[in-house]
Amino acid sequence: MKTTFLSGYRARLARRRVTPNPAHSALLIALGILGLGTDAAMAGQRIQSTDLTYLGTINIAHNDASCGSSPNARATGLTFNPSGNGGAGSFYISGRRDTHCVAEITKPAVGGTATFIQNYTDPTNGTWSRIGDCYNGCFIGGHLVHKNNLYVTAFVYYDAAYTGTRSLWRHSLTLGNHSGMVGPVAAGPGNQGMYNQYMDNVPTEFQAMLGGPAVIGGCCFSIISRTSLGPALYAFDPEQPGTVTGLVGYPDGHHTLNSWGASGSHPEANPTTKMGGVSFVEGTDTVLFVGTTGKGEYCYGGSECNDPQYPDTKGTHAYPYVHYMWAYDVDDLAAAKSGTKQMWDVLPYAHWELSSLGNAGDEWSALGVAFDPTAKLLYVLKNREGGGSAWPQLHVYGVNVTGTSAAPSTPSGLKFVP
Repeated sequence: MKTTFLSGYRARLARRRVTPNPAHSALLIALGILGLGTDAAMAGQRIQSTDLTYLGTINIAHNDASCGSSPNARATGLTFNPSGNGGAGSFYISGRRDTHCVAEITKPAVGGTATFIQNYTDPTNGTWSRIGDCYNGCFIGGHLVHKNNLYVTAFVYYDAAYTGTRSLWRHSLTLGNHSGMVGPVAAGPGNQGMYNQYMDNVPTEFQAMLGGPAVIGGCCFSIISRTSLGPALYAFDPEQPGTVTGLVGYPDGHHTLNSWGASGSHPEANPTTKMGGVSFVEGTDTVLFVGTTGKGEYCYGGSECNDPQYPDTKGTHAYPYVHYMWAYDVDDLAAAKSGTKQMWDVLPYAHWELSSLGNAGDEWSALGVAFDPTAKLLYVLKNREGGGSAWPQLHVYGVNVTGTSAAPSTPSGLKFVP
Protein backbone atom coordinates (compact mmCIF):
# COMPACT_ATOMS: atom_id res chain seq x y z
CA MET A 1 0.00 0.00 0.00
CA LYS A 2 1.11 3.56 -0.55
CA THR A 3 -0.12 6.92 0.70
CA THR A 4 -1.25 9.83 -1.43
CA PHE A 5 -1.56 13.24 0.27
CA LEU A 6 -3.13 16.42 -1.02
CA SER A 7 -0.54 18.73 -2.52
CA GLY A 8 0.74 21.14 0.07
CA TYR A 9 0.07 18.95 3.13
CA ARG A 10 3.75 18.67 4.08
CA ALA A 11 4.03 22.45 3.87
CA ARG A 12 1.07 22.80 6.20
CA LEU A 13 2.65 20.53 8.81
CA ALA A 14 5.94 22.40 8.56
CA ARG A 15 4.16 25.71 9.02
CA ARG A 16 2.08 24.50 11.96
CA ARG A 17 5.03 23.01 13.94
CA VAL A 18 2.43 21.20 16.02
CA THR A 19 3.19 18.73 18.80
CA PRO A 20 2.65 15.15 17.60
CA ASN A 21 -0.19 13.17 19.11
CA PRO A 22 1.50 9.87 20.08
CA ALA A 23 -1.60 7.68 19.89
CA HIS A 24 -2.61 9.07 16.51
CA SER A 25 0.92 8.79 15.07
CA ALA A 26 1.34 5.28 16.43
CA LEU A 27 -1.85 4.15 14.74
CA LEU A 28 -0.77 5.48 11.35
CA ILE A 29 2.74 4.06 11.74
CA ALA A 30 1.30 0.67 12.69
CA LEU A 31 -0.74 0.74 9.50
CA GLY A 32 2.44 1.53 7.61
CA ILE A 33 0.99 4.67 6.02
CA LEU A 34 2.31 7.69 7.90
CA GLY A 35 5.60 8.21 6.10
CA LEU A 36 6.20 11.54 7.81
CA GLY A 37 8.61 10.66 10.58
CA THR A 38 7.37 12.17 13.84
CA ASP A 39 5.03 14.70 12.24
CA ALA A 40 1.44 14.39 13.44
CA ALA A 41 -1.55 14.38 11.16
CA MET A 42 -3.14 17.37 12.80
CA ALA A 43 -5.33 19.92 11.11
CA GLY A 44 -4.77 23.63 11.44
CA GLN A 45 -6.91 25.94 13.56
CA ARG A 46 -10.58 26.35 12.79
CA ILE A 47 -11.74 29.82 13.77
CA GLN A 48 -14.85 29.80 15.97
CA SER A 49 -17.11 32.67 16.95
CA THR A 50 -15.31 32.77 20.32
CA ASP A 51 -12.06 33.57 18.50
CA LEU A 52 -13.51 36.91 17.36
CA THR A 53 -13.40 39.85 19.75
CA TYR A 54 -15.45 42.86 18.72
CA LEU A 55 -13.31 46.02 18.97
CA GLY A 56 -15.51 48.76 17.53
CA THR A 57 -16.03 50.73 14.36
CA ILE A 58 -14.28 52.90 11.80
CA ASN A 59 -16.30 55.60 10.08
CA ILE A 60 -15.92 56.23 6.36
CA ALA A 61 -15.72 59.90 5.43
CA HIS A 62 -18.48 61.31 3.23
CA ASN A 63 -17.38 61.79 -0.34
CA ASP A 64 -19.59 63.15 -3.08
CA ALA A 65 -16.74 63.90 -5.46
CA SER A 66 -17.57 62.91 -9.03
CA CYS A 67 -18.83 59.54 -10.25
CA GLY A 68 -22.56 59.95 -9.73
CA SER A 69 -24.73 61.17 -6.89
CA SER A 70 -23.58 60.36 -3.33
CA PRO A 71 -21.36 57.48 -4.49
CA ASN A 72 -20.53 56.20 -1.00
CA ALA A 73 -24.01 56.47 0.46
CA ARG A 74 -23.69 52.69 0.14
CA ALA A 75 -20.43 50.73 -0.04
CA THR A 76 -19.56 47.24 -1.22
CA GLY A 77 -16.65 44.97 -2.08
CA LEU A 78 -14.18 45.61 0.74
CA THR A 79 -10.62 44.60 -0.24
CA PHE A 80 -7.43 45.04 1.80
CA ASN A 81 -4.26 46.33 0.14
CA PRO A 82 -1.37 45.67 2.56
CA SER A 83 1.05 47.86 0.59
CA GLY A 84 -1.38 50.75 0.17
CA ASN A 85 -0.99 54.21 1.68
CA GLY A 86 2.80 53.99 1.81
CA GLY A 87 2.77 50.58 3.48
CA ALA A 88 0.29 51.51 6.18
CA GLY A 89 -2.40 49.52 4.42
CA SER A 90 -5.57 50.66 2.67
CA PHE A 91 -8.91 49.39 1.41
CA TYR A 92 -10.65 49.48 -1.95
CA ILE A 93 -14.42 49.80 -1.82
CA SER A 94 -17.19 50.33 -4.33
CA GLY A 95 -19.70 53.10 -4.00
CA ARG A 96 -23.45 52.94 -4.45
CA ARG A 97 -24.11 50.05 -6.78
CA ASP A 98 -25.60 52.07 -9.63
CA THR A 99 -22.52 54.34 -9.87
CA HIS A 100 -20.05 51.54 -10.85
CA CYS A 101 -17.35 53.45 -8.99
CA VAL A 102 -14.42 52.37 -6.82
CA ALA A 103 -12.34 54.34 -4.30
CA GLU A 104 -9.32 53.75 -2.07
CA ILE A 105 -9.51 54.68 1.62
CA THR A 106 -7.11 54.68 4.56
CA LYS A 107 -6.99 52.09 7.35
CA PRO A 108 -7.14 54.06 10.59
CA ALA A 109 -7.27 52.69 14.12
CA VAL A 110 -10.55 51.61 15.63
CA GLY A 111 -12.62 54.68 16.45
CA GLY A 112 -11.07 56.72 13.64
CA THR A 113 -12.38 57.84 10.27
CA ALA A 114 -11.17 56.39 6.97
CA THR A 115 -10.35 59.16 4.51
CA PHE A 116 -10.04 58.97 0.75
CA ILE A 117 -6.69 58.30 -0.89
CA GLN A 118 -8.31 58.04 -4.33
CA ASN A 119 -11.76 59.43 -5.06
CA TYR A 120 -14.49 57.35 -6.67
CA THR A 121 -13.69 56.45 -10.27
CA ASP A 122 -15.24 53.99 -12.70
CA PRO A 123 -12.51 51.32 -13.15
CA THR A 124 -14.39 49.80 -16.09
CA ASN A 125 -14.08 53.13 -17.94
CA GLY A 126 -17.71 52.88 -19.02
CA THR A 127 -17.55 49.25 -20.18
CA TRP A 128 -19.58 47.76 -17.30
CA SER A 129 -22.66 47.29 -19.49
CA ARG A 130 -20.80 44.82 -21.71
CA ILE A 131 -21.13 41.97 -19.22
CA GLY A 132 -24.71 41.13 -20.27
CA ASP A 133 -28.23 42.52 -20.41
CA CYS A 134 -28.21 45.34 -17.85
CA TYR A 135 -31.87 46.28 -18.24
CA ASN A 136 -32.49 45.39 -14.58
CA GLY A 137 -29.09 46.61 -13.39
CA CYS A 138 -25.43 45.61 -13.55
CA PHE A 139 -23.38 46.28 -10.44
CA ILE A 140 -19.80 46.10 -9.16
CA GLY A 141 -19.45 42.88 -7.17
CA GLY A 142 -15.99 42.89 -5.62
CA HIS A 143 -12.26 43.61 -5.87
CA LEU A 144 -8.93 41.89 -5.55
CA VAL A 145 -5.42 43.34 -5.23
CA HIS A 146 -3.18 40.78 -6.90
CA LYS A 147 0.39 41.22 -8.17
CA ASN A 148 0.17 45.01 -8.26
CA ASN A 149 -3.10 45.06 -10.19
CA LEU A 150 -6.68 45.70 -9.15
CA TYR A 151 -9.22 43.14 -10.35
CA VAL A 152 -12.88 44.12 -10.39
CA THR A 153 -16.01 42.02 -10.90
CA ALA A 154 -19.51 43.02 -11.94
CA PHE A 155 -22.76 41.07 -12.10
CA VAL A 156 -26.12 41.24 -13.84
CA TYR A 157 -28.62 41.60 -11.01
CA TYR A 158 -31.62 39.89 -12.61
CA ASP A 159 -30.50 37.60 -15.39
CA ALA A 160 -33.53 35.57 -16.44
CA ALA A 161 -32.11 35.12 -19.95
CA TYR A 162 -28.64 34.02 -18.76
CA THR A 163 -26.91 36.84 -20.64
CA GLY A 164 -24.09 37.39 -18.14
CA THR A 165 -21.11 35.80 -19.87
CA ARG A 166 -18.37 38.23 -18.78
CA SER A 167 -17.58 39.54 -15.31
CA LEU A 168 -13.92 40.51 -14.73
CA TRP A 169 -11.58 43.48 -15.36
CA ARG A 170 -7.89 44.03 -14.69
CA HIS A 171 -6.93 47.61 -13.86
CA SER A 172 -4.04 49.60 -12.50
CA LEU A 173 -4.04 50.28 -8.76
CA THR A 174 -4.24 53.93 -9.81
CA LEU A 175 -7.95 54.29 -10.43
CA GLY A 176 -7.68 57.19 -12.86
CA ASN A 177 -5.17 55.40 -15.07
CA HIS A 178 -7.16 53.30 -17.55
CA SER A 179 -4.20 52.50 -19.80
CA GLY A 180 -3.60 48.78 -19.84
CA MET A 181 -7.12 48.02 -18.60
CA VAL A 182 -8.36 44.61 -19.72
CA GLY A 183 -12.00 43.53 -19.68
CA PRO A 184 -14.61 42.62 -19.27
CA VAL A 185 -13.64 38.98 -19.74
CA ALA A 186 -15.13 35.73 -18.49
CA ALA A 187 -13.76 34.63 -15.14
CA GLY A 188 -14.90 31.09 -15.95
CA PRO A 189 -17.00 29.24 -18.51
CA GLY A 190 -20.62 30.00 -19.37
CA ASN A 191 -22.92 32.17 -17.30
CA GLN A 192 -20.99 34.02 -14.60
CA GLY A 193 -23.59 33.71 -11.84
CA MET A 194 -21.39 31.47 -9.67
CA TYR A 195 -18.23 33.62 -9.97
CA ASN A 196 -18.97 37.29 -10.49
CA GLN A 197 -18.81 38.83 -7.04
CA TYR A 198 -16.31 38.50 -4.15
CA MET A 199 -12.62 37.51 -4.44
CA ASP A 200 -9.58 36.92 -2.23
CA ASN A 201 -5.96 35.84 -2.53
CA VAL A 202 -5.12 32.28 -1.47
CA PRO A 203 -2.33 31.95 1.11
CA THR A 204 0.79 30.53 -0.51
CA GLU A 205 0.70 27.20 1.35
CA PHE A 206 -2.81 26.45 0.08
CA GLN A 207 -2.46 27.39 -3.58
CA ALA A 208 -1.49 23.92 -4.82
CA MET A 209 -4.14 22.30 -2.63
CA LEU A 210 -6.91 24.51 -3.96
CA GLY A 211 -5.77 24.89 -7.56
CA GLY A 212 -4.99 28.57 -7.90
CA PRO A 213 -3.50 31.74 -6.40
CA ALA A 214 -6.91 33.36 -5.85
CA VAL A 215 -10.58 32.54 -5.36
CA ILE A 216 -13.76 34.02 -6.78
CA GLY A 217 -17.42 33.39 -6.01
CA GLY A 218 -21.01 34.55 -6.19
CA CYS A 219 -24.25 33.73 -4.48
CA CYS A 220 -27.93 34.22 -4.19
CA PHE A 221 -28.84 36.47 -7.12
CA SER A 222 -32.02 36.44 -9.13
CA ILE A 223 -32.47 34.20 -11.06
CA ILE A 224 -31.43 31.66 -8.42
CA SER A 225 -31.05 28.82 -10.92
CA ARG A 226 -27.99 30.53 -12.44
CA THR A 227 -26.13 30.95 -9.17
CA SER A 228 -25.53 29.27 -5.81
CA LEU A 229 -28.00 28.61 -3.01
CA GLY A 230 -25.34 29.50 -0.46
CA PRO A 231 -21.64 30.44 -0.34
CA ALA A 232 -19.84 29.52 -3.57
CA LEU A 233 -16.11 29.65 -4.21
CA TYR A 234 -13.82 28.73 -7.11
CA ALA A 235 -10.04 28.76 -7.43
CA PHE A 236 -8.69 30.69 -10.41
CA ASP A 237 -5.71 32.59 -11.75
CA PRO A 238 -6.58 36.27 -12.24
CA GLU A 239 -3.76 36.62 -14.77
CA GLN A 240 -5.21 33.81 -16.89
CA PRO A 241 -8.98 33.95 -16.43
CA GLY A 242 -11.43 31.62 -18.13
CA THR A 243 -10.82 28.47 -16.12
CA VAL A 244 -12.07 27.91 -12.57
CA THR A 245 -11.94 25.00 -10.12
CA GLY A 246 -14.99 24.43 -7.94
CA LEU A 247 -14.33 24.35 -4.19
CA VAL A 248 -17.76 24.87 -2.66
CA GLY A 249 -21.16 25.82 -4.07
CA TYR A 250 -24.77 24.78 -4.15
CA PRO A 251 -26.16 24.99 -7.67
CA ASP A 252 -29.86 24.49 -8.24
CA GLY A 253 -30.68 20.83 -7.77
CA HIS A 254 -28.14 20.38 -4.96
CA HIS A 255 -29.84 21.75 -1.85
CA THR A 256 -27.38 20.20 0.57
CA LEU A 257 -26.82 23.29 2.75
CA ASN A 258 -30.57 23.59 3.25
CA SER A 259 -33.66 22.68 1.27
CA TRP A 260 -34.33 25.96 -0.52
CA GLY A 261 -37.63 27.45 0.61
CA ALA A 262 -38.12 24.97 3.45
CA SER A 263 -40.49 26.04 6.20
CA GLY A 264 -39.11 27.01 9.58
CA SER A 265 -35.95 28.90 10.54
CA HIS A 266 -32.85 28.17 8.46
CA PRO A 267 -30.42 31.09 8.73
CA GLU A 268 -27.63 29.02 7.15
CA ALA A 269 -29.39 29.27 3.76
CA ASN A 270 -32.83 30.42 2.70
CA PRO A 271 -34.23 32.60 -0.09
CA THR A 272 -33.49 35.78 1.90
CA THR A 273 -29.75 34.94 2.29
CA LYS A 274 -27.28 37.28 0.59
CA MET A 275 -23.50 36.89 0.49
CA GLY A 276 -21.23 39.92 0.85
CA GLY A 277 -17.64 38.72 0.84
CA VAL A 278 -15.02 36.07 1.60
CA SER A 279 -11.68 36.07 3.41
CA PHE A 280 -9.01 33.53 4.29
CA VAL A 281 -7.81 33.90 7.86
CA GLU A 282 -4.09 33.49 7.27
CA GLY A 283 -2.36 31.28 9.82
CA THR A 284 -5.45 29.07 10.14
CA ASP A 285 -7.42 26.59 8.05
CA THR A 286 -10.47 28.86 7.98
CA VAL A 287 -12.24 30.60 5.15
CA LEU A 288 -14.95 33.04 6.29
CA PHE A 289 -17.96 34.25 4.33
CA VAL A 290 -20.01 37.20 5.52
CA GLY A 291 -23.48 38.31 4.50
CA THR A 292 -27.03 38.73 5.68
CA THR A 293 -29.85 36.27 6.22
CA GLY A 294 -33.29 36.01 7.71
CA LYS A 295 -33.39 33.91 10.87
CA GLY A 296 -37.15 33.84 11.30
CA GLU A 297 -39.85 31.63 9.82
CA TYR A 298 -39.59 31.53 6.05
CA CYS A 299 -42.58 32.88 4.15
CA TYR A 300 -43.25 33.77 0.54
CA GLY A 301 -45.91 36.39 0.01
CA GLY A 302 -46.84 39.91 1.03
CA SER A 303 -48.53 41.35 4.10
CA GLU A 304 -49.60 37.88 5.21
CA CYS A 305 -45.95 37.17 6.07
CA ASN A 306 -46.15 39.71 8.94
CA ASP A 307 -42.74 41.17 8.18
CA PRO A 308 -42.47 44.60 9.90
CA GLN A 309 -39.29 45.45 7.97
CA TYR A 310 -40.82 44.79 4.52
CA PRO A 311 -44.56 44.89 5.29
CA ASP A 312 -45.81 45.48 1.76
CA THR A 313 -43.14 43.67 -0.26
CA LYS A 314 -44.28 40.69 -2.29
CA GLY A 315 -41.51 38.11 -2.15
CA THR A 316 -39.34 36.18 0.28
CA HIS A 317 -39.46 36.90 4.01
CA ALA A 318 -37.76 35.48 7.13
CA TYR A 319 -37.83 38.39 9.59
CA PRO A 320 -35.71 39.32 11.56
CA TYR A 321 -32.73 39.86 9.25
CA VAL A 322 -29.25 39.62 10.71
CA HIS A 323 -25.60 39.79 9.74
CA TYR A 324 -24.15 36.34 9.50
CA MET A 325 -20.88 34.45 9.11
CA TRP A 326 -20.17 31.03 7.59
CA ALA A 327 -16.88 29.24 8.40
CA TYR A 328 -15.35 26.58 6.12
CA ASP A 329 -12.26 24.38 6.46
CA VAL A 330 -9.61 24.60 3.73
CA ASP A 331 -9.25 20.81 3.87
CA ASP A 332 -12.87 20.41 2.80
CA LEU A 333 -12.40 22.81 -0.10
CA ALA A 334 -9.29 20.86 -1.11
CA ALA A 335 -11.31 17.64 -1.06
CA ALA A 336 -13.65 19.14 -3.65
CA LYS A 337 -10.68 20.19 -5.76
CA SER A 338 -9.16 16.70 -5.59
CA GLY A 339 -12.48 15.03 -6.43
CA THR A 340 -12.99 13.18 -3.16
CA LYS A 341 -16.04 15.37 -2.51
CA GLN A 342 -18.54 17.15 -4.70
CA MET A 343 -18.51 20.91 -4.14
CA TRP A 344 -22.12 20.81 -2.90
CA ASP A 345 -21.16 18.25 -0.24
CA VAL A 346 -18.76 20.74 1.35
CA LEU A 347 -20.54 22.24 4.36
CA PRO A 348 -19.55 24.93 6.88
CA TYR A 349 -18.09 23.54 10.09
CA ALA A 350 -19.77 26.43 11.91
CA HIS A 351 -22.01 29.43 11.22
CA TRP A 352 -23.17 32.18 13.53
CA GLU A 353 -24.86 35.55 13.81
CA LEU A 354 -22.72 38.68 13.98
CA SER A 355 -24.85 40.19 16.71
CA SER A 356 -22.44 43.06 17.38
CA LEU A 357 -23.46 44.56 14.02
CA GLY A 358 -27.13 44.66 15.02
CA ASN A 359 -30.02 43.78 12.76
CA ALA A 360 -29.50 44.11 9.04
CA GLY A 361 -30.75 47.39 7.58
CA ASP A 362 -31.58 45.65 4.31
CA GLU A 363 -30.75 42.43 2.48
CA TRP A 364 -27.45 43.89 1.21
CA SER A 365 -26.40 45.18 4.61
CA ALA A 366 -23.05 43.36 4.93
CA LEU A 367 -21.10 43.67 1.71
CA GLY A 368 -17.47 43.05 2.41
CA VAL A 369 -14.93 41.36 4.66
CA ALA A 370 -11.12 41.61 4.76
CA PHE A 371 -8.38 40.28 7.03
CA ASP A 372 -5.13 42.02 7.97
CA PRO A 373 -2.80 39.11 8.84
CA THR A 374 -0.14 41.33 10.40
CA ALA A 375 -2.49 43.02 12.85
CA LYS A 376 -4.78 39.95 13.05
CA LEU A 377 -7.80 42.16 12.50
CA LEU A 378 -10.95 41.26 10.58
CA TYR A 379 -12.92 44.10 8.97
CA VAL A 380 -16.59 43.76 8.05
CA LEU A 381 -18.20 46.42 5.89
CA LYS A 382 -21.70 47.32 7.05
CA ASN A 383 -23.74 49.18 4.50
CA ARG A 384 -25.61 52.33 5.55
CA GLU A 385 -25.03 52.11 9.28
CA GLY A 386 -28.30 52.85 11.02
CA GLY A 387 -30.40 52.33 7.88
CA GLY A 388 -32.05 54.93 5.71
CA SER A 389 -29.60 57.39 4.16
CA ALA A 390 -26.89 56.90 6.81
CA TRP A 391 -23.30 56.15 5.78
CA PRO A 392 -21.36 52.87 5.86
CA GLN A 393 -18.91 51.82 8.54
CA LEU A 394 -16.20 49.22 9.07
CA HIS A 395 -16.73 46.94 12.05
CA VAL A 396 -13.48 45.54 13.45
CA TYR A 397 -12.77 42.22 15.18
CA GLY A 398 -9.58 41.00 16.77
CA VAL A 399 -8.92 37.39 15.73
CA ASN A 400 -7.31 34.84 18.04
CA VAL A 401 -4.94 33.11 15.62
CA THR A 402 -3.11 30.24 17.33
CA GLY A 403 -2.40 28.20 14.18
CA THR A 404 -3.33 24.82 15.70
CA SER A 405 -6.43 22.97 16.81
CA ALA A 406 -7.04 21.49 20.22
CA ALA A 407 -7.61 18.01 18.79
CA PRO A 408 -5.95 16.04 15.98
CA SER A 409 -7.75 14.77 12.91
CA THR A 410 -6.89 12.59 9.96
CA PRO A 411 -5.78 14.92 7.13
CA SER A 412 -8.51 15.47 4.59
CA GLY A 413 -7.57 13.88 1.30
CA LEU A 414 -5.55 10.98 2.80
CA LYS A 415 -6.16 8.05 0.47
CA PHE A 416 -5.19 4.38 0.55
CA VAL A 417 -4.19 3.10 -2.88
CA PRO A 418 -3.59 -0.66 -3.28
